[in-house]
Amino acid sequence: MPQLIPPPPLGEEFEATAWQQFFEILRKQVNQPAYYAQATDPGAAGVPSGTWSIWLNTSSGVLKLWANQSGTLKSVTLT
Repeated sequence: MPQLIPPPPLGEEFEATAWQQFFEILRKQVNQPAYYAQATDPGAAGVPSGTWSIWLNTSSGVLKLWANQSGTLKSVTLT
């Protein structure tokens, strides 16, 4: 399984409580996407059907948004 990269921590000056609640609601509404990094692109097991996530291919350095639509992986390169 690829290594899960946690999001950067929020600064203390940031209005943490309100923003954390907002991002938690948003995260739950969008299939809980995750950011992964590994040497290859994901396979169907890496992005379950009906979900999406962001993957960094560490071999090529390419960052992509991957979606699994009924077992078919689709991607778009992020620049």
